[in-house]
Amino acid sequence: MESLNSKLAAGDTFTCHQFVADEPLYLSNLTHPGIPLCNYVAGQNGGIKWKVLEG
Repeated sequence: MESLNSKLAAGDTFTCHQFVADEPLYLSNLTHPGIPLCNYVAGQNGGIKWKVLEG
């Protein structure tokens, strides 16, 4: 849906085994326009945060 302060973009797809608050997010099989299939680490400085939107 949305990505803030990240190189990830809405529509990117990836494989991720777990999301842990305040820890880096390790992604594999990332598909992003213009970039070959790759692995990616998000939140290297301070970890990741997210919000679940109801609705």
